[in-house]
Amino acid sequence: MRPLKLTLSAFGPYAGTTTLPLEQLGRGGLYLVTGDTGAGKTTLFDAITYALYDHSSGGVRDGAMLRSKYADPGTPTFVELEFEVRGQRYTVRRNPEYLRPKARGEGFTTEKADAALTYADGRPPVTKAKEVTAAVIDIIGLDYNQFSQIAMIAQGQFTRLLNATTEERSKIFRKLFRTQRYQKLQEALAEENSALTARRAALNAKLDAVLAGISYDAADPEAEVLGALSAQMPPDAVLQKNGFPPFQNLPAEKEILFLYRPIKQMKNLKII
Repeated sequence: MRPLKLTLSAFGPYAGTTTLPLEQLGRGGLYLVTGDTGAGKTTLFDAITYALYDHSSGGVRDGAMLRSKYADPGTPTFVELEFEVRGQRYTVRRNPEYLRPKARGEGFTTEKADAALTYADGRPPVTKAKEVTAAVIDIIGLDYNQFSQIAMIAQGQFTRLLNATTEERSKIFRKLFRTQRYQKLQEALAEENSALTARRAALNAKLDAVLAGISYDAADPEAEVLGALSAQMPPDAVLQKNGFPPFQNLPAEKEILFLYRPIKQMKNLKII
């Protein structure tokens, strides 16, 4: 996500309307915001995360607290962020709930919290706070917690990523690099492997039952192979010695077909 333009109105310490042309910072991808204590650095972070996710950057200030105490009563409070993701431009505008002068008469009325996400290609805008937040998460691929950990790190918050568990970091980077499809493929292969393993175990159980009932003459030329099969220990060396291919690691179906074919060809063999 690349921020292009940020507009704040009656937001935090910014009493009026302030516009930051962030696009002029270039495409370096790494920006450092510095300044004296109280200069409003954190407010810029708050404005970006509030516009995108309806949260302040530190998670300690809600929308009602973001209205500037220094603003004229008639100045509206809102944040508007224009940003770019994978070559596509979007504009999100959000305002908290606050008191404003009535349009008619005296006194104040409550301006309800609202949000809107517009597309540069002319698609219908997304409205309502929750729907806008969901759309932003889908566009950027990060939720609020992940965004505040890796995309825009407020002072003192970088250690949250460093101290995150392996599972938490995996979730973050999986969303960041959009590798969910590979996770789904891995899970599908694991399920198929479990199903095939269970099927193989069931077929082997049937095979064991057949092998346990093998009866043969000790003078039979295939006695050594039959003895190994009866003992349920078919070593490859014994099979190869008698002209049969090894069946270790063969799929269960081929293994059973292979065993039944030579067994039926052996003389003096009776299956009980």
